[in-house]
Amino acid sequence: MKKKSILLSLIAVPFIIGCNGSTTTNASQKLNNSTVTISGSVPGTLIEAFCNDGTYVKVSSTQNGTSQHPFEISIPKNTECKLVMTTNENSQDNRVITPIGFINGSTQGTTLSLNSDLNLDYIPLAMQYSVITDLDGNHVTDTPMHIELNSTVGMNLTDSPVYDSDNNMLLDAYEDDDNNGIVNAYEDDDNDNIPNIQDDDNHNNYPDYLEDDDNDGVLNIKDDKNDNTNPDYTEDNDNDGIANYLDDDNKNCYPDYVEHKLLKKDDAKGSKGSSDEKNKGSKGSSDKDECTYSPIPTPPTTPPTTPPTTGVLFATDVMPVFDAKCKSCHGSQGKFTVTTVLGTYNNLMNNSFIDTATPSNSIILLRASGTGHGGGTILPTNSTDYNTIKNWIMAGALNN
Repeated sequence: MKKKSILLSLIAVPFIIGCNGSTTTNASQKLNNSTVTISGSVPGTLIEAFCNDGTYVKVSSTQNGTSQHPFEISIPKNTECKLVMTTNENSQDNRVITPIGFINGSTQGTTLSLNSDLNLDYIPLAMQYSVITDLDGNHVTDTPMHIELNSTVGMNLTDSPVYDSDNNMLLDAYEDDDNNGIVNAYEDDDNDNIPNIQDDDNHNNYPDYLEDDDNDGVLNIKDDKNDNTNPDYTEDNDNDGIANYLDDDNKNCYPDYVEHKLLKKDDAKGSKGSSDEKNKGSKGSSDKDECTYSPIPTPPTTPPTTPPTTGVLFATDVMPVFDAKCKSCHGSQGKFTVTTVLGTYNNLMNNSFIDTATPSNSIILLRASGTGHGGGTILPTNSTDYNTIKNWIMAGALNN
């Protein structure tokens, strides 16, 4: 399906075509309904889809040795979704975040629903921040890039809000709530050196900041009931060193701070513990098999599959492989660095070297086995070291 043209912002700017070495990754929920696929090619780019049924999907274009990297992203069929594409996503200074819109005949919009696959061909996204129009300095283009299609059938276009808790026609993920020049997606709300967009501490295949722990229709990133400028989910109301959204002392699958309503202004002080008489949300069970709560705004019909347990530990099994086989070349220099256990783990996660959806597509495994590797030690795919790393990724790539 051919495009007629790409309509850019009102001020024409040149586009520099390049690549940033991205590989395919997936951080979506397990899509249970029928899906459609949007495909095309871009310069090295992160592609995200936000859908009004609670689906969130992200993929990275596949490096193929050219400046036009192919991608495919699956979204629910006949469901309103918005697309955002980001080049240089790991560079705070040179990141370019581009909302995508569409023109189809006499209709245009930034929210689309499809009942069949869509091929967008090549999309010439900006690769340099200096060439875009961004008056507020948050690295989001001031106007969407509208892709003109050739009267595509099976498509509906609107500007309906999606993932927009405050109904201001902007995606919550790409607002800059604290006006510091960094949009919510690339903040680090829980100070763990992992940007929100990559942070999934409860391993349910949703970034923590896009969840809605208390099911009030407001995403965690926007939810601050005690008005202290910190998102409620990142706080530690009972001072036990565990953030609210991970704190479930009675193990009933409800965050304790939701059960105790600790964030209500009339109850915010002095409420501690998770099994006292104030607990009105408890399901009365500590059996994980009986858990029914899901913090996803619109839960899927089947919960995400739990990664298999392999017994492989990052600190004691994976790090020795990196130390022995990689550190001599990948010390503190280059994109992949082997330093401390925590430093190495954060490096892997911050640079999208791990693909838990398809472990063999993880860039760390592709490079280790020789694909695109400039030299040094190679780990054959049938080697113990290679399979140690792969089994760790299959188990969820935990910092264990």
